[in-house]
Amino acid sequence: MLVVIALLMTSAVVHGSIDGRWSVKKDLIAQGEQIRTLPETAGDWKLVASPEMHESALRILQCHGWDQRQYRNSVTGQFITVAVMFGPRGPMAVHTPEVCFDSVGTSQTRDRRVESISTSQNDHELWSVEFSSKDSPDDRFESWYAWSDGGAFQASKLPRVWMASNLYKIQLSGPTGSGADQPIQDFLAEFLPQVEVVLE
Repeated sequence: MLVVIALLMTSAVVHGSIDGRWSVKKDLIAQGEQIRTLPETAGDWKLVASPEMHESALRILQCHGWDQRQYRNSVTGQFITVAVMFGPRGPMAVHTPEVCFDSVGTSQTRDRRVESISTSQNDHELWSVEFSSKDSPDDRFESWYAWSDGGAFQASKLPRVWMASNLYKIQLSGPTGSGADQPIQDFLAEFLPQVEVVLE
């Protein structure tokens, strides 16, 4: 009986540590609210909408702070949707586009791969994956995502075991790139330097 109790307690502590439940908190809400101070322009990309995140998603993610935006390129007319979130490591880690988009009428059309974006401050790496509409297979789009503990964004294979209690997550969706036309990459080259300013 004592062994069983000890194993259960050990399991609870390990699980709580992985989810960030046992960490000492600072002013996480204030830290998360910094995300909403991001500028409304990023090069040729202009903010056109700030859609609310679904309440169910916010409950699942347990965000300390977040912002979701849609930008339009004033030259090409292309649109990019981006969400930047900050919250407990566990919930931030497990909800990837492969899980979310599969439940809303889309199919994954290629395996995820690592994309690299360098700024003057950091070398960032993000996962990218392509989807198509199940009703219209030729209608394709890309989603890019990664996590950060305050430094460079990383395309981590195991973000849930990251040695940080809370993580930033960035997730974008936009047109599939082709040749020299790489909308998400172009947007990130302008947007990531702005995000670096609010990361702690």
